[in-house]
Amino acid sequence: TICIYISDGSLLGFIRFEVDNVSTLDESGRFSPEVEVKGVPWKLWIGKEDEFAQVFLYYHESGSNIWSIDVSAEISLINIAKQGNATKVCCFFPLPSFMVTFFRSSRNLSTVMLQNNEGFIKDDKYTIEVRFWVSNMRGTRMASHFDFTDPNEPNHDIALIIDGEKIYANKILAALSPVFYAMFYGDFAEKNKKE
Repeated sequence: TICIYISDGSLLGFIRFEVDNVSTLDESGRFSPEVEVKGVPWKLWIGKEDEFAQVFLYYHESGSNIWSIDVSAEISLINIAKQGNATKVCCFFPLPSFMVTFFRSSRNLSTVMLQNNEGFIKDDKYTIEVRFWVSNMRGTRMASHFDFTDPNEPNHDIALIIDGEKIYANKILAALSPVFYAMFYGDFAEKNKKE
């Protein structure tokens, strides 16, 4: 469920994300659907590292280095049995980077979230709610114009095949990444290939 409200000059984003198959949740995590607030697409990433829960609020990176926005957030882990909030964390961040960590649980997943008798999990699912207030946008945000699924994008000159899916990119990656440099300019089978 995704809703947007206007409140006191700030825009409020609300994401309620039901995470299914909790028993299989790992460090690769899962993304929620996106919501657009103040012209910026936002989404949650829910994951698990060691035995700790992680909740990240992502926004789509701006192409401008003179753009910023202020965000405050309230994150709640819903107790399904009591229909109430079990864990609530409030915080405030300016956003200088692509990803902002709003909450990393200091509580052990196996003792708090992964036990059905705690009321957080039902049918191998739990629910996270995040309310975030967006204000004070400064500068001009420039959205990325690259579509990495479009083979006709003028900046794309290579295709990476990952699990059978083609991801189109630019060889400039080779100049910035030692891994790509080794793949495309080193003595590997990928040398001089378009795909």
